[in-house]
Amino acid sequence: MAARWDGCTVAWRRGCGSGRFSLVPVAGRVLSVGGFVFAQEGERSMKRIHGVRGILIGLLGPILMGVGVALAGGLVAAGDAGAGARDGGTGGAGDLAVAGAAGEATSAAGVQWRDLTIEQAIAEAREKDTMVMVDVWDSHCGACLDLDSQVFQTADGAALAEGLIPIKVQTTLDVGKAFMKLYPITGLPAILFIKPDGTELDRVEGYSRGRVFFLDAVRPLRNGLDPLPTMEKKLAAKPDSLPLLLGVMEKYLFRNREAEAMSIYQRIQKADPKNAKGSAERSMQMMARFEENWKVDYVKSYGYYTQMVERFPESPSAGGNADGAFKALYRIGRGAEWKDWICPVLEKYPTVGGLQRSAATIALVWSQRGDCFAKAARRAAKLNVGKPAYFDSIAVILEGGTATPK
Repeated sequence: MAARWDGCTVAWRRGCGSGRFSLVPVAGRVLSVGGFVFAQEGERSMKRIHGVRGILIGLLGPILMGVGVALAGGLVAAGDAGAGARDGGTGGAGDLAVAGAAGEATSAAGVQWRDLTIEQAIAEAREKDTMVMVDVWDSHCGACLDLDSQVFQTADGAALAEGLIPIKVQTTLDVGKAFMKLYPITGLPAILFIKPDGTELDRVEGYSRGRVFFLDAVRPLRNGLDPLPTMEKKLAAKPDSLPLLLGVMEKYLFRNREAEAMSIYQRIQKADPKNAKGSAERSMQMMARFEENWKVDYVKSYGYYTQMVERFPESPSAGGNADGAFKALYRIGRGAEWKDWICPVLEKYPTVGGLQRSAATIALVWSQRGDCFAKAARRAAKLNVGKPAYFDSIAVILEGGTATPK
């Protein structure tokens, strides 16, 4: 097995099979041997050492990093050469790939983000006739951090950004808030591809399905391929396909094609009136977020949230929809009105434990008080949808008492 330098950070990871090496998206400079990682970031070095063998390797690590790479083309290691290819690449898992030359390891491959505003990035994209790739993220978003480490800090991430103008936008900063007025965001992380004229080609939101799915979804976009025409053709061939209807509706909403999205929405509601496939509720959630984030119409978003709770009270999302209804009213200074709506709903569905629990919790968090919330907490305790002692104690608070939640 021939070792090679290719700019990737590589480690021999336990659990990957005997003698197998695999790529690891770790920022900085890394040499990993026998399951032990020697990483250097800037002036700092980090060693992860386990057991006696780890201690020996720890002592040898600096030597390996300093002179190991000078050995006639690299480091040769024994491994299973037929272990298979890594995600998104062609190297076998039995190959040890390291990076550097003349005793100095080079930095791991990754996206070189530009320090530009969206206006500056679009101006440069117009000059170069290319697109802007925007990573919309924030520090509280765990999936955003996973996406960064698993994709953007790797060679695959660098390939995605090649030839484009890549920038990061943090939502809680002023620049992020200004960005979202131009390109509303309904979920994090969000990767947007902006054309030279400033219009959005398309986006990928979320990172719940992992690295391979994300790369497959985003590669056509970075190449300027609009997926919507193909989706529309598929929908024309299968007009009753709920997944296609939802997919096309989402694309229309992202492009602010409201009338076309509403037409699809109505088709979904007709095809799945009882939410047997989950599509009716999903399409309503999309409309609620569209009204919140794109139209900034909290009255309409409140209407969608309340409809979902009333139509599908036993849905696992009913609590989140009830919370969405409260927040929509809260944003327009009408939070007290939530009680007038939710209390009759709680009385109508006294055995739906999830809804009772969520309403009691929302009321506690947002300092709403009243007998109906105390009843909801006690119902949740009786239905055993949470810790009974906890809900019994917050029932006292919701009635106006001072009990400490247990």
